[in-house]
Amino acid sequence: TLGDGSDQGFTDISGESAAIQTAINQIKQLGVTTGTTATTYSPADNVTREQMAMFLERLLAKTAVGRGGENEADALGLVLYSNSSDVGTGKYKYDDIDT
Repeated sequence: TLGDGSDQGFTDISGESAAIQTAINQIKQLGVTTGTTATTYSPADNVTREQMAMFLERLLAKTAVGRGGENEADALGLVLYSNSSDVGTGKYKYDDIDT
């Protein structure tokens, strides 16, 4: 569940749109980001692989397992389907990967 997006103390996001400010504040409220310092988010900076890994790890720690929070074998393996007709079949149909 996302927070309300209230101000989380980042002093460098005021030039961003209201939607972006809300999203940044929500991921701070959720604990996905801590900012680059206690008062800065650095919205124009590139994100390193290390930072993205931390974002994903923190988000997954907050995410219920499986569809609707069910503890399914597919969800435990983080199985991703390319279209809804493949759900539960174990098929992968990615156009950018050779067979």
